[in-house]
Amino acid sequence: MLAPPALTGFPYSDQFIEYMNSITAAAPDIDQMIEVSQSAPLYRVVQASPQRELTEKMLRHHIQRTFNWPSFELIWPEPPAFERLAELKPDTLFLIGTEESADNLRVKEYFRECTNAQIISISGADHMLTLTHPHKLYQQMTKFMER
Repeated sequence: MLAPPALTGFPYSDQFIEYMNSITAAAPDIDQMIEVSQSAPLYRVVQASPQRELTEKMLRHHIQRTFNWPSFELIWPEPPAFERLAELKPDTLFLIGTEESADNLRVKEYFRECTNAQIISISGADHMLTLTHPHKLYQQMTKFMER
């Protein structure tokens, strides 16, 4: 199950890269990093939900932990997943909210073109569909596993 996945090697838009860089540029001010991160349209639904506080708490915890990690080097697979996606053979469920970023919606379309993944769009959900739409997510996952 993928909900919603990143995809190494995917040609993300300049806008998305600028957004990610703006979060990094706000470091080490955790409050500013959270504010920048959560201001993106892909968090509109969760920001207007009862899970807003939990989302911020989770993000704060994650950022604080990353500041305590020793330096490390990211090692991405070669070739990147983007170039090998057609090799995906296991039954795969791809869940994504309809209120996602344009880039993540493009990733969904790439999965549709290159794999046999079952793609389910959760109406009214954003990037945090696991928090805002857990019952719909559970129903789709259960239905997928029972088939």
